[in-house]
Amino acid sequence: MTSQNVFITIQPNPEVLLAYADKDYTFTLTYKELRGFWDYATAEDIEYINAYTQDALLLCNLWTASGQGGIVVVVDISAGRIVHVSEGAFAATSIVYSGAVISLCNISHWGVSPHLALASSVFGTLDALTESSTIPCEEISSFELTDPKKLFMSIGQGILTYGYDDKTASVDIDAFLKTTDMGGAQ
Repeated sequence: MTSQNVFITIQPNPEVLLAYADKDYTFTLTYKELRGFWDYATAEDIEYINAYTQDALLLCNLWTASGQGGIVVVVDISAGRIVHVSEGAFAATSIVYSGAVISLCNISHWGVSPHLALASSVFGTLDALTESSTIPCEEISSFELTDPKKLFMSIGQGILTYGYDDKTASVDIDAFLKTTDMGGAQ
């Protein structure tokens, strides 16, 4: 599945968080569905939404409290059901790779210098309180970043490249996963 002719609409109403449509599938993701995993799943509490596709999956990063609270949600597009929910404080964008959900986090709050970090959790987790394993990214400062949606990640030949604008860094993705509490996703 490609991202061509995919429409993801953030809904400005108290019931539906977003609507998804492509040539084969349509579904909505409701606040009520998410409240089963996360108490802050309300139109009033969610301050940041980033939603995008990766193959047959819809990935969503949601924040509250300026990013200090958040979740990563993955939906199986063909089934229209949630298949992953994990803690995602400051997670601006995520990617699924080899049994793991890897997030690029833009950590910036009072008393902490803005910086990026990589986080990972086991794909299929259905618990918003399950903390992700997080590793700081020393190579790039996020001090100048004004829009977290500018952050990107891509994987090619076992290398995860991440960054924003012209600031990029790379890491061996399998080596990264081995350094996390997960010991590497299986």
